[in-house]
Amino acid sequence: MTAGGERSAYRPLAGIRILDFSWSLPGPCGTKMLADLGAEVEAVDLSGRPEIFRTLPPLADEASYAWHYVNEGKRRRTVNHRNVADIEAVRGEIGNYDVLVEQFRPGAMAAWGLGYDDLAALNPSLVYCSVSGFGQDGDFRDRAGHDINYLALSGVAHFMRGADGAPALSALPVADLAGGSLHAVIGILAALQGRERTGQGAHVDVSMTDAVWALNAYAGPPALNGVAEEPGTGMLDGGCFYGYYETRDGRWLAVGGIEPKFVDGLFGALERPDLAGALREAAPNAHDHVRAELAKVIATRDFEDWRAFFALLDVCVEPVLTVDEAADHPHFVSRGGTLITDTGQRHFAAPLRFRTPS
Repeated sequence: MTAGGERSAYRPLAGIRILDFSWSLPGPCGTKMLADLGAEVEAVDLSGRPEIFRTLPPLADEASYAWHYVNEGKRRRTVNHRNVADIEAVRGEIGNYDVLVEQFRPGAMAAWGLGYDDLAALNPSLVYCSVSGFGQDGDFRDRAGHDINYLALSGVAHFMRGADGAPALSALPVADLAGGSLHAVIGILAALQGRERTGQGAHVDVSMTDAVWALNAYAGPPALNGVAEEPGTGMLDGGCFYGYYETRDGRWLAVGGIEPKFVDGLFGALERPDLAGALREAAPNAHDHVRAELAKVIATRDFEDWRAFFALLDVCVEPVLTVDEAADHPHFVSRGGTLITDTGQRHFAAPLRFRTPS
């Protein structure tokens, strides 16, 4: 395994202080991104409120590896939300913070005296970010949900189909991370920039369902305009030869080269130029034929043989790696994709890179 990368010395958010009332994955992953950019994050543990995400095995030092990752580099404090003194302490200190992030159902923080209106009255420059499943208003504002539910309601799961035709599960929680974490970061940074001009903070309302709904950038616009494709017929979800192919020993390759130059390069290297010809001629069911023939070819050799074969070609074919295999891949090694934390754990390095004038 590689030794890992180093933290960036460029810290554009240095001096920004964040009070993080969020929990589980969406909010904490977002504030971890802000911490990677130099912000000082103080995470709040609510006394008497267990966090399942923290105890999901496998564990290291009595907390999950995932919990350690998204909370890396944060200071922690405990607040008893049922204790008046604790709440008053937070209210009294809110002027010291630039950002507050919370992830409870709408109204919970206000019931404790820590809602946006309560704290903006004390610190008008505060950027207050609420991350929730359905947003701070609307008919579903009080409804419980998880990533799978937001993907279902937003139409995303409809196009995420497995070979059996059923909506497919993803180990990457798209709504939580792309919908929640990333949109929280975008909203917070935008509000901080707005504060630079006006001196006023803002309440950022992040609905994970709304956010992942708006990420429906490929299949969504045609569907909204009455020309929806059936699942499994689009270019990216099974209607093309773009996809995963099983090797002889049960591993997989990802084939993504749908542009003409990659098509010619791929099928030329496989000594099957007839398949490139079939795609150019756009014969009926051409992609079905090409997909079936390509599957037969890939099934004739083992994973490592194909990995060495395609490593020499630039045709958008890559091996499907495990995470530990990926960590040792030349790309991540050369980019410093991992680092060793102060606790000795190996984590993903921050993905953003910055250059400044020399």
